[in-house]
Amino acid sequence: QNILILTLRDKDTAPILFRKNKKLKILVRYVGIPHADRGEVWQRMTNARTRRFCNLCAYKDILRFQRGKFTKYTEEIENDLPRSIPDHVLFTTREGIEKLRNVLVAFSWVNPEVGYCQAMNFWVAMLLILMNDEEDAFWMMRTIVDELLPPEYYTSMYGIIIDTLVLQDLLQQKLPKLYAHVMRFSIDLRSVTLQWFLTLYVNIFPWETTLRVLDCFFFEGSKMLFRVTLALLKLFESELLSYQSFDDLFDAIKKLPSKATSPSLLIDASYDKIWMGNISISRINELRYYHASNLPLEKDSGPRIQRRTLQELALATQSKEFPVLRSAYRPRSWKVEAISTFSIIEDYVGDSDNLEREIDESIVSLDRSPLFGE
Repeated sequence: QNILILTLRDKDTAPILFRKNKKLKILVRYVGIPHADRGEVWQRMTNARTRRFCNLCAYKDILRFQRGKFTKYTEEIENDLPRSIPDHVLFTTREGIEKLRNVLVAFSWVNPEVGYCQAMNFWVAMLLILMNDEEDAFWMMRTIVDELLPPEYYTSMYGIIIDTLVLQDLLQQKLPKLYAHVMRFSIDLRSVTLQWFLTLYVNIFPWETTLRVLDCFFFEGSKMLFRVTLALLKLFESELLSYQSFDDLFDAIKKLPSKATSPSLLIDASYDKIWMGNISISRINELRYYHASNLPLEKDSGPRIQRRTLQELALATQSKEFPVLRSAYRPRSWKVEAISTFSIIEDYVGDSDNLEREIDESIVSLDRSPLFGE
């Protein structure tokens, strides 16, 4: 409780940036955040509340100015509203559906490049259940998309495709027998794990397991998605190895999340030091670089930012000449807007001194921002 008091202090004023500490880390990993405090602690751990207080974009003004207007995502959002955790009492009421609609529509207005993607509705619905405040859920949504996940996760899908390839590499390294067994039947795990990652496991795992996974995700960042998936496969490895046909093995993999009824068992396996070892964000980013630089992108398939973000970043960061840009892949460093970063690359291609200086100045400027900090 004392740990949470430190995390939740000055609840009604603009909070300071959250700093991780060992006691809270132990609480998140091995106990879980008390349910009554989850919504508030999630906002503090991700700095979503800080972002809300420091941003001039008022949620209520977005809704007021855009009321009655439509975007290209409006119809898709309307179709998905009834499918968003329909068993929960909140979404059996008009008020609950209206809150969900408001958050999704507001996000599509302020972030038109991302707009809306199926699967967002599940974890936004989860946020509303835990917070019951539209604006809190809205700023959490922006933080998840802008800060916790790589770019292109919900637009061109390059980001999540690359992450599924990274997962495949980690599976081969950590669970070689299972990997060989899956490859033997030519099963493409991406067809299953894509949905797991897009939904952040919401409506995939049992309720209590989902909450514990999200506790860790909001504290650890995107590397938790890889840890949890590998842990899930490890827990049922023996069973999966026993299947001797494509259909049986594929169906078993799809049904694995429903069997994860013990949150503690899954989370403990996610941090097992013997077989899991250290899966750091730096190692994940190295694999992301590799796959981003080798992933073919279609020419003229949408805005320049969608076509070039991941590949250009990967190619640039492979070079030892750009140490500053290489560090920009850290989860919290996506504050360096991709569009401006690659405008710099386009203007200074072939001139490494100017490129490094420009990016360094951009990062220093944003690091001094009261919103983002270091």
